[in-house]
Amino acid sequence: MIEKIPSEFQAEIQAALDTGLLNQIAVDQLHGRIFLEYCVIMMRAQWDKLVSLSCLVFGLKQNWASIFDGLKALDSKISKLEGVHPACKAYLKIFLEIAGQRLAEGSWLRIFRDSLLHGVGQHSLGVVPHKSSSMTTSDLWDKVQEEHNWLREGMMAMLIAFAVKSVPENN
Repeated sequence: MIEKIPSEFQAEIQAALDTGLLNQIAVDQLHGRIFLEYCVIMMRAQWDKLVSLSCLVFGLKQNWASIFDGLKALDSKISKLEGVHPACKAYLKIFLEIAGQRLAEGSWLRIFRDSLLHGVGQHSLGVVPHKSSSMTTSDLWDKVQEEHNWLREGMMAMLIAFAVKSVPENN
């Protein structure tokens, strides 16, 4: 059976078999991973949608190659905005700051989601042994909740910017 596993993972799996770690899989943790991974992927997709919507509201083309191009376009648009309430600029800046932090190169959301889609996903302790396993699924859910809270905060800042965009400055 181990022959069917890619060679770069065979030694790790063999070590897990030898030490009995594969007998310690917690089914509830494994089941929780299914939903955790779905939530991570969907939260990351929401950031794309929020940036796309913001570009639409502020009259920017959505032909960017990556979300970072969209964030840069919005950032440069802020300084050029005229006839909008100052709160619009301030809240749009907050939205961009939150989005930039959550999507940055070393951010947890980016690393976790990208490893799920483009490589070997990070495993949870108690699910499938992996040399980089350091958190349980429950620990990872705490990280997902934190990311969800930041997504909510970014969305609120964006919606406030939209709401005050057309409010006259002296109101």
